[in-house]
Amino acid sequence: MMRAFAIAAACALGLVTPALAQTPTAPAAPSTPSGEIWDLDQLRVARDVPEEKMKALEPAHSLDAAIKTLTDLGVAFTRTHVRIVADKLPEELRNALLALPPGEPFILPENEFWSVSVIVGRSLPPGSVRFLFSPHTAPLRKV
Repeated sequence: MMRAFAIAAACALGLVTPALAQTPTAPAAPSTPSGEIWDLDQLRVARDVPEEKMKALEPAHSLDAAIKTLTDLGVAFTRTHVRIVADKLPEELRNALLALPPGEPFILPENEFWSVSVIVGRSLPPGSVRFLFSPHTAPLRKV
């Protein structure tokens, strides 16, 4: 159901055709720190594969299930690891993807292929500073 929202958001942004979209409502999603990098486990499927075959992935709630479905349909794909900067995604799409359950695949069209991806990691770029203490923690001091 959440993947359907991600596809609907992508459709609204003109990234996906309406045939893949549904009309769920947008859940609230956590924000991403500036420059956050997402690691994606991704399957790439040729863009000439009909949307009907891609729609067969709807019941898949893991990348392994998507692999099984594609294999059963006789659809060729390649598996790869991709890193993206979350800030570069349109905000609506980024929020929709963050609202997905962990490990839930989402489908987006790229220039020459469909990408079936799962967010497997989130990190800040090298040199970023994370706050280690909240304002409520006592400062460290020498004894």
